Amino acid sequence: MTVDIDKLKLKVQNKQTANVVLPTSDNDKFIIDNSQSAFELIPPLKQQFRDAGQLASITDEFEVNDKLFYVLERYDGSDTASFGESGVGYLSKEGDDFVFFRKRALQFSVANQEPDNVSVPQAAMVQDVTPQTKFLMVSVFPQNVRDVLLDPNVIPTCIGNAVVSPLHVAEDSLIGRFKHGLSSISLKDIFKKITTLTLTQLTLKSSKKPRDTEGSIVYDSTSKCLKFFDGKQWRTISYEDT
Repeated sequence: MTVDIDKLKLKVQNKQTANVVLPTSDNDKFIIDNSQSAFELIPPLKQQFRDAGQLASITDEFEVNDKLFYVLERYDGSDTASFGESGVGYLSKEGDDFVFFRKRALQFSVANQEPDNVSVPQAAMVQDVTPQTKFLMVSVFPQNVRDVLLDPNVIPTCIGNAVVSPLHVAEDSLIGRFKHGLSSISLKDIFKKITTLTLTQLTLKSSKKPRDTEGSIVYDSTSKCLKFFDGKQWRTISYEDT
C-alpha cells in the first residue's frame, strides 16, 4: 500500500534513538532489527554516548505512520561510515516486523567527503552489500524552528532542553496546556465537557421565589430536596439510594 508522506504528521522523539536496520529488496524499505544492539555493533556510538541506556529504539519513541527526520549510515567493516544519508521517512509495520521507509532524502555523503544536497533516496546506500555491511539508522532532532514547519497548521513548541517539536492544530480546535504539555483540543470536546456538568457541580443562589412555570426544577434548601412544578403545584422529587 502506497502511503502519502505529506499526509502523515511529523513527530519529534523525547530520547535519541539508534537502531540496526536490515535492507530489503525494496531499496527504500529497511527492517528494524531490535535483536541487535546498535551501541555494541556500531563503534562510533560509543564515542558519542556513555552507555546503551542513553539510547532508545525507534519503536519505543515512535508509532506506526509517524513521520520523522532520519540519518541512515552504512558501515562496511570499518569504523567510518561508507555512505550517509539524511531525510524524512516514516515508521510502518508489516506482519510482526517494524519497517522504516525513507521517502524524501535531503543530503547524501560519501566517506571523507562533504555532503551533497539531494531530493530522492540514493540507491548507492544499498548497492553491493556484503555480509560485513551494517546499517545504522537514528532519528534526528530538528536543527531549527523551520524544520518543524514541514506540515501545515503546525505551531513550534518546546518540549524541554531547547528541543523544538511540532504541535499539530486540528480543525475547529483550541490550544491548551495539560499535565502532559500543550495540546490541541476540539471545540466539540470542550462543549461536551461543559454540557456534562451535573447539578452537584453547580450552586445557584437567588433571593427570588421561583416562578410557577411548568417543568421548572429547584433545590429547596429548607427541606433539602429537589422540587419540580407540574403546572399546578410544586412536588418533591423522591429517589432511592442504590
